[in-house]
Amino acid sequence: MALRFQQKLIVPTSARPLIERPHVIAQLERAIRSKRVVALAAPAGWGKTTALAQWVAHTTMPTAWYTLDSADRDPQVFLDYLLHSVADLAPGTADIAARLATATPQSLAEISQQTALALADAPDHFALILDDVHVLEDDQSQSIPGVSLVFALLASIAEYAARCHLVLASRTLPALHGMVRMVAQQRAAVFDYSVLQFQRADTQRLAGMTAGLTLSDDAAEQLTAAVGGWVTGIVLSLDQPSVNGSSVPKQHIVDYRLAEIATQRDAIIEANTSQVYAYFAEQILSPLPADLQRFLEDTSVLQDLSPHRCDRLRNTTNSAEYLDDIKRRGLFVSSRAGWVSYHSLFREYLRSRLARDPQRYRSLLRTAGDLYATEDDIERALDCYLAASDYRQALELLRSAVPRLRQRSRQTTLLACFERLHRFRLTGDRHIRDAMPFPAVQDPRLPATPPDLLLAEARVYSDLALWERAYLALQLAEASGNAQIRAEARILSAEVQVLQGDYARAQQTLRTVDVEILDDRLRLEYAIAAGRAHIMAGEVAAAITALERAHTLATTRADAVDHPGPLADIYDNLGWAYAAQGDRQSALRHLKRADACWQASGNHGRRALTLNNMGVMAMEEGRYAEARAAFDTGLDIARHTGLRREESVLLCSLAELMLRQGDVEQSIHCAAEAHALATAFDIASSAEAAAATALWSALLVGDRAATSAWSDRTAAIVAPFQPEVRGRLALARAMLAMQQSNPDPERLANFLAEATVCEAALSNEERAYVALLRADIAYSRAGWQCAAAEWADFVARASTLSEPLLHRFAAVHRKLFEIAAPHTPLAARAIAGFRQPASIRWRITALGGFECLVDGMPVELSQLHRALLIRLLDAGPPGLAVERLWEAVWGDDHVSMPALHQALRRLRLQTGLSVSAREGAVAIRSGWDMIEYDVQELERLLEMPTHPNIIQRVMALYRGEFLPGAPLSASLWVESRRAHLQQRYLDAIEQFAQSIERDSPQQAMFYYQHVLQIDGCREHTAAQLMRLAARFGNRTLVTVTFEHLKGALRALGASPEPATAALYQQLT
Repeated sequence: MALRFQQKLIVPTSARPLIERPHVIAQLERAIRSKRVVALAAPAGWGKTTALAQWVAHTTMPTAWYTLDSADRDPQVFLDYLLHSVADLAPGTADIAARLATATPQSLAEISQQTALALADAPDHFALILDDVHVLEDDQSQSIPGVSLVFALLASIAEYAARCHLVLASRTLPALHGMVRMVAQQRAAVFDYSVLQFQRADTQRLAGMTAGLTLSDDAAEQLTAAVGGWVTGIVLSLDQPSVNGSSVPKQHIVDYRLAEIATQRDAIIEANTSQVYAYFAEQILSPLPADLQRFLEDTSVLQDLSPHRCDRLRNTTNSAEYLDDIKRRGLFVSSRAGWVSYHSLFREYLRSRLARDPQRYRSLLRTAGDLYATEDDIERALDCYLAASDYRQALELLRSAVPRLRQRSRQTTLLACFERLHRFRLTGDRHIRDAMPFPAVQDPRLPATPPDLLLAEARVYSDLALWERAYLALQLAEASGNAQIRAEARILSAEVQVLQGDYARAQQTLRTVDVEILDDRLRLEYAIAAGRAHIMAGEVAAAITALERAHTLATTRADAVDHPGPLADIYDNLGWAYAAQGDRQSALRHLKRADACWQASGNHGRRALTLNNMGVMAMEEGRYAEARAAFDTGLDIARHTGLRREESVLLCSLAELMLRQGDVEQSIHCAAEAHALATAFDIASSAEAAAATALWSALLVGDRAATSAWSDRTAAIVAPFQPEVRGRLALARAMLAMQQSNPDPERLANFLAEATVCEAALSNEERAYVALLRADIAYSRAGWQCAAAEWADFVARASTLSEPLLHRFAAVHRKLFEIAAPHTPLAARAIAGFRQPASIRWRITALGGFECLVDGMPVELSQLHRALLIRLLDAGPPGLAVERLWEAVWGDDHVSMPALHQALRRLRLQTGLSVSAREGAVAIRSGWDMIEYDVQELERLLEMPTHPNIIQRVMALYRGEFLPGAPLSASLWVESRRAHLQQRYLDAIEQFAQSIERDSPQQAMFYYQHVLQIDGCREHTAAQLMRLAARFGNRTLVTVTFEHLKGALRALGASPEPATAALYQQLT
């Protein structure tokens, strides 16, 4: 065999020492041993060959190595190399190689088939590594006869040679027939460059080994981030290390670090871009034609490239040809379904070349900014304008974007934009300036941020509950603006104070505003702010007057139809005010108008609070299912849009609903989540409400540990702003006092007096407890005769109490209930409950996580016993044949009855369920009416006609995949059941979305997005969402949806169908 031949079949070694990466080797070991095919696809310089060579050095699996070059497109050459590489591992291949030497082109197909059969007959498992597979697909390879035969052979090996583990290393994902199916069947795995990316610790070890450097954590992190974890870039940077760009001796840098000068900002190790750029210039760009080099430079101002986008940037029609050429050459790009992205360092190098021609560079940046602006990609558009030093255009972009994006609840995007703007202006800090994604020439004499934009910025901060930033922006606006700006800043300050719960201060701030100087827009904002402050202060009549005045102003505006946001705000607050006044009909009418306006405006974030108010009204009227649907929808919107204040308010409302429904444990959970969120974001009103609800709920459930914890937290609440919080805290403290051995009557009377003042703001259940407390205090002072009237009031109010709540009240006030038992059936019923053992109730959750509650107390089960319990619950009352149960849970055909009986006994002891095997079947024989199983409820709801309330309940139940963490032995049954439930759930959501597309398109888009978040490969759903988004001009959502689809399919080695790709091109 020739020397060249030998070199291609020998595992390559590096000319310089490289670190071993055990986690990469371990990943490859697991994948190669367990899969038929493993593809490692990454651009040049990412270390594919090194990683595989290191795996070969560590594995005990026999391996064959074959490095391809362009000559291997000839099937005869390919077969010759392949047969010799596996000669020692697959008997019979030597004979085939001998026949190949005299074979005609017509016989190659037969020899190829014989080769696949020989590999299939290999006696032991082995790995066949093919390096540089991309050469088979380079340039004009499709026109070279025989390449298809090579791929057919590889596909046959992958499909039929069970002991041959095929490993393909390539710059692009190999176009291997059947690859997508094999990935879906978990017989193949695909790794991209991310598995090879260096992390901080890798860079530190490499620096020490190859350059004798000791890098601090910060220095290594900065270097790694600068080159995106690209090992070639790290190696080239370490060849000539620099401190702040100045070459210094290596030992000097080591001393720098060891002396802990890392605390000084200027002592940093930087990526040596000169070395990396020289590599790009000599190895990558130099061989390219001049026109292709210019195309690369021009398009480097874009983040993601498509033919259409590049044509618009360059005002040409030939970009598709250039992009195809780039992909064929395997440059430092990644390609996904027609889109191309440059590696970050390669893109920076191209931009540095482009920046040598400032006029051309700025012109392209402005064009790119205009292009991104039309696509509603505000962040990238802003980057382009700022890099082009077009500061005024950047300001105009933000002016036009702020109202639109706030209306769409995209405050996070706006926050990033303002931070970019401020970073651009701070030219004195080199590190902030260098964080810009483009090199930019800056003017230190740039004007300050205009006051109107400072106000807009303050609104964004307020939306995100970033109070300190909001106040700072308002102070700057007030200091630099005219009289109208100053007035608007004070109105906004009052609104922020209302949101923080400081109502008195808000009213005081509004009194400093000279209403006479306000224009119509500010008069409207003033009236809305005043109305909201009056509501929160309990001044309902004044609030209605102010809001009705605001309604008159809003309806006379010319843009009222096109911009319904202010009307929605007014209707929402009027609904709240009329509800507080007791006019439920007017309140509901206004809230429905507000909801319609929010949907028409596309402002789903603000809609979350309106849904909360509608839910509260439904809850107070006993329509709990409707309330739950409103809260869940609002909560999803708040979380999706990142509005933490709204999320905390909705969680408090949900905790209240759970409490009223008797689900006290869940009420504590929701209240705790709301309290943590409100505390983190300094939302005082929500934090107080959540803490009060959690304490009250813990008392009602009798959880001493939770009661003690929440009692400590509420101790700091002295004078709550909200009357319902004051009243609930008073009742909770009264109940705590009642549980003492000798309650102090005076303290109880004080608590009762405080609760009585706030009684109008309390729930029906809490009002019932106020009456019970009055009766108990009256009894303790003067006996039953004086307490009888108060007791009758309690009985009248207690008619709507749930049984668990009634029993808890009776437990705390047992003496009074025993005295009243001869006089009223309610007391007798409650006391009888103490004498009779209560029926056990079970609640089992299998969606999104496992939980088993027995009378509200959690029970810990092993993975096996969880699977056993859930399988029996799925089987229902008839149960399951012993053989089928054993096969499903234990994954074996041979039943061990002793093991089964032991498992059933353990399940009985831990859960209290009656479970037994009789007459060849195993079943749960406890009363099924006492068992709540979330999967059973989900399937019951899915059988019902689709309706908004049903869909919301379904979404609340489906918290995630079925039985996560199931034992491996039960994987066959669990995976099948999991896939079935997910499919039914997503089908129901998608069908509902289709049914509301015409009347509620924004809601339909929300549901389509929800489906794609769970299963990103549903191409039909993605197409529907893209069409809807395009209809409403949301091009960003179109792009995000298509990119998400591509990423999901890419994990399976697939790409979107041509029709979907064509639809995307048409919509963008």
